[in-house]
Amino acid sequence: MKLKHFLVTLLTLCLLLTAAACDKADDPPASDTTAEITTDTPTEAPTEKSTEAPTEEETEAPTEAPTDEPAETDPPSAEPTKKYREDWDDNDPENPFYNLIPVGKSYDGKTTAYDGRYDFGYAICQTNDGEYFYSVQEAIYHLEDIGGGAIHMREHTDICLSLWIPEDFCDYRLYYEFKNVDFIFNYGNVYDDCSPNGEGINGYAYYADLYVLDSIGGLGDTKIWMIGGNEGFEDQDPGCYVIIDEYNEDPDYLYLYQYVLESNLEAWPGLPLGEFVPEE
Repeated sequence: MKLKHFLVTLLTLCLLLTAAACDKADDPPASDTTAEITTDTPTEAPTEKSTEAPTEEETEAPTEAPTDEPAETDPPSAEPTKKYREDWDDNDPENPFYNLIPVGKSYDGKTTAYDGRYDFGYAICQTNDGEYFYSVQEAIYHLEDIGGGAIHMREHTDICLSLWIPEDFCDYRLYYEFKNVDFIFNYGNVYDDCSPNGEGINGYAYYADLYVLDSIGGLGDTKIWMIGGNEGFEDQDPGCYVIIDEYNEDPDYLYLYQYVLESNLEAWPGLPLGEFVPEE
């Protein structure tokens, strides 16, 4: 009887030990779960954020923004609308006769250029027929009405003016020899006599027609900035040309002087002795 009871107890104990061993074998190891969490998750997320996202922001934004900047240094390409003073309301904030309207940059690429119709409030220039004008562009319109001629600057402008020269094949000239005078034109040439005056300033003169300048003697070893529109230079880049007084044997050459490219327009001196920044 005791033997039978002992065997039943022993059998029950064996069954309990076997069941416990099976339950433990079915549980996954704790270390495997930790390995999966710590290796798979961090490798992909930081890689995408640190390499892909900043690359697009840092490369595309800075390169696209300045793309349109060079257009600001181009000379004026269209005749101003509402040409005359009487076309405007005096109180219109866009009236270029009474407000400084920025329209681009000078040839130096830095100095702001303003609409040339601006009225300075005093006689800033005079035409060769004796008329005085408060606006340089108005003086040009006057020359247009009389078939061309010359304008002599009487005062500093202290700003760069963008001037529209009529493309009517008339003779337009503009003479100036002041510290703070600067212009940009839609075509033509700016001549530098390379001979400083008493204040150390070179004389400048605009010629719409290169043939007019070319017919003047004694221009050897001076310079000219060709802006465009000259016959025989259609394929040449705008820039500074040295004038050489030397015989040319080419029978098809159109001019008395030779014009040799020295630099592009970015070397334009702008205001001869410094820049004046008007108060806002």
